[in-house]
Amino acid sequence: MMRSNCGASHNPRFLFSPVMFNAFVDTRLKRQCFPPKLPCECPRPMKYKDSTASLDTARKILKVNHAGEFGAINIYRSQIFVSRLLRKDYVPLLESFMEDEKRHMNRFWEEIQRRNGIKCKSYWLCGAGGWFMGFISALLGKSGVMACTWAVESVVVSHLKNQLSYLESRNDLAAYETVQSILEDEENHRDTGRVEGGSALLYGPFRWMIGLFTEGVIRFGMR
Repeated sequence: MMRSNCGASHNPRFLFSPVMFNAFVDTRLKRQCFPPKLPCECPRPMKYKDSTASLDTARKILKVNHAGEFGAINIYRSQIFVSRLLRKDYVPLLESFMEDEKRHMNRFWEEIQRRNGIKCKSYWLCGAGGWFMGFISALLGKSGVMACTWAVESVVVSHLKNQLSYLESRNDLAAYETVQSILEDEENHRDTGRVEGGSALLYGPFRWMIGLFTEGVIRFGMR
């Protein structure tokens, strides 16, 4: 006697199989509910294109990066200040990161001055925002500090790679080499932040907020 397949619908394995899931959930809905995540829950970085304003994109990139380095310096300054009061064991690491950022900022400023440029409009916003982020993250302890580092540098590294692609397409060798010179350091900061405790699930919302602010400031500076 033939058996009916209708009973298959009462089988839990059948109901929750990947085949049934794909059958009942529209592709568009899946994209809305389960969007692809970047490392560290950070927003997608902007794409770089030719500017329609009087200031060309390469100059904007240099100015925004210079302001970003000022912000990073203030993050580490604030973290070092608080960490010296609470926990001193990771202060040397933060100091080494800050020295990297100072060197980066000077490199960008040299190229900006060579092009007779001035500081970015987001310079002081980066400084104030950086100090505040550093202070809050340091109060959360080492994991908070490393989560902040991972979040910021994940956004920064993504932007640097997009910037390099744009500058290479425009044959701006000086700007390209300036951006390229800091990429390895920033990747090291990012990876250290992740490995040293920044990837803790508890800090997911914090990383997302830090990444969103970092992305927003960069976009503001590029306008």
